[in-house]
Amino acid sequence: MGDESGRKKRGNIQTENLSNNHKQVVEVSEKYKRKSDIFEQAFQFIGLMTPDGILIEANRSALAFAGIQESDVIGKLFWKTPWWTHSPEMQKNLRAAVKSASEGQFVRFEATHLAADGSLHYVDFSLKPIKDKSGKVMFLIPEGRDITERKRAEEKECVRQYTFLRQIIDMSPNLVSVKDSQGRYLLANRRMADVRGITPEQMTGKTDVDLGAISKEASRSRRDDLEVLRTGKEKFILEEICTLSSGEVRFHQTIKCLFLNGKGENARILTISTDITERRQAAEKMQKLLNETINLIGKLGEIRDSYTAGHETRVAALATAIAREMDLPEKQVEGIRIASLLHDVGKITIPVEILGKPGSLNSHEFSIIKTHSLVGYQILKEIEFPWEIAKITIQHHERINGTGYPKGLSGGKIMLEAKILAVADVVEAMSSHRPYRPALGIDKALAEILQNRNILYDPEAVNACLKVFEKGFQF
Repeated sequence: MGDESGRKKRGNIQTENLSNNHKQVVEVSEKYKRKSDIFEQAFQFIGLMTPDGILIEANRSALAFAGIQESDVIGKLFWKTPWWTHSPEMQKNLRAAVKSASEGQFVRFEATHLAADGSLHYVDFSLKPIKDKSGKVMFLIPEGRDITERKRAEEKECVRQYTFLRQIIDMSPNLVSVKDSQGRYLLANRRMADVRGITPEQMTGKTDVDLGAISKEASRSRRDDLEVLRTGKEKFILEEICTLSSGEVRFHQTIKCLFLNGKGENARILTISTDITERRQAAEKMQKLLNETINLIGKLGEIRDSYTAGHETRVAALATAIAREMDLPEKQVEGIRIASLLHDVGKITIPVEILGKPGSLNSHEFSIIKTHSLVGYQILKEIEFPWEIAKITIQHHERINGTGYPKGLSGGKIMLEAKILAVADVVEAMSSHRPYRPALGIDKALAEILQNRNILYDPEAVNACLKVFEKGFQF
């Protein structure tokens, strides 16, 4: 009885074990089937491959896309399958990706696959490494997602934006162009093309030399482009000559800048030029009118004092030479020139009898003479010059030790322009004839400013004056 009972018990246990094993097999089978169904029914292209690139599995979506069977690809190197053989470049990219993935890296890049109908599709492709517990890569999972519709939508949007941007650029009154690093035009608006007498499309891919630009202008433009490429900084060109296809000469103001793609590559030079020819001509007319007005005002004093005729013009020539010798900016030099031409305009209020008196002036007469710088200031302060002409005029008889007039200014309180004008004024006056004395000559005039350098006269202005005469300056 005992043996029979034991056998019965052992039989029940075995039956129960068999039942449990069967359940586990069924569960594993069902789990595998579910995974297999997911694998097969996924709309992405999914596969399984060895770390050295041998394809083990490929789902239905991947096979159906290329119109192939498993037997066509399983067991083959992945880059030699129909998805990749259309492009040696794609095969090269894939082999590099497999190498990186087999070393444990997740790799993703944009690829192209050839569909069953022969059309080329864009694919968002990735390789994911599968590792064991020790970290060793056992398998690679290739996955692809067809992004052709998205890419085409993006391209369509790019075309739309480009067309819109092109319309804006073509409407610009400026001359706009984009060149590559070799100086070839990638884009030019209508205004730019009009300069060459062709269409924007005809400029594409050509250099300035190809388009027949004057050699000097083409060389200058290329030199400026290379500077922007080398430094990466914007370049502003205040004025440059541009010769049209008709031979007409125009003047442009230009800015050039560098821009790159998102990876910091493919350098392009953007150039925007403004035609300033009319503005320049108007400025020249205004300058001519200003010069004529200044000369007229300057001559008012000469009309009342015939003995000093030409004094302002000669002072202006010397003061300009001194300023340039001191390496002052050209705009500042021009201000000194104009102030020199107008510095004695205040003498129009001084009686002719005093201006032309052959003998020495008494204290009262000299005090009247000294009012001319203040009167000149009162006249000139009402005119809006780009320089402080009135202030230079009132200070041209000040001396750096404070003994000058009308305010007794000294040192740094006197404008540099007035200090230069003071030196030029003294040298010209001493070297010229006056009703109360004959001309003293250049030598005595230069001896005067040398003797009183850093006492009455600014030392830098004196040194520069001496140098310009050493270099051969003459009134």
